[in-house]
Amino acid sequence: MGAAAAFPRKMTFDGKEKRGWVLGDFCFGERFRSLGPALQLQRACLESLAQEPNAFTYDFPSQSMMAIYKRIGIAQSGSLVRWPSLLKRKAKLKRSLL
Repeated sequence: MGAAAAFPRKMTFDGKEKRGWVLGDFCFGERFRSLGPALQLQRACLESLAQEPNAFTYDFPSQSMMAIYKRIGIAQSGSLVRWPSLLKRKAKLKRSLL
């Protein structure tokens, strides 16, 4: 019918390491795609992750996933930008291949 996944992540807040979760892999079989089951599944997933010692959850949602979050009362609270260091890796890779 449907599946939701969360992957553990550690981040540092105010000098202290905290455990949290990045949400991902939310999907439903085509026959079961409707808002009711999607809301139930996402609520259950978020409720299970809200237990101690978990400190945070975050996502990189699509527009359709944001509609689900809005429907269950979760608004976007910030933005996170990932900055890969491709230049350093590219130089290292180039040296090793020569």
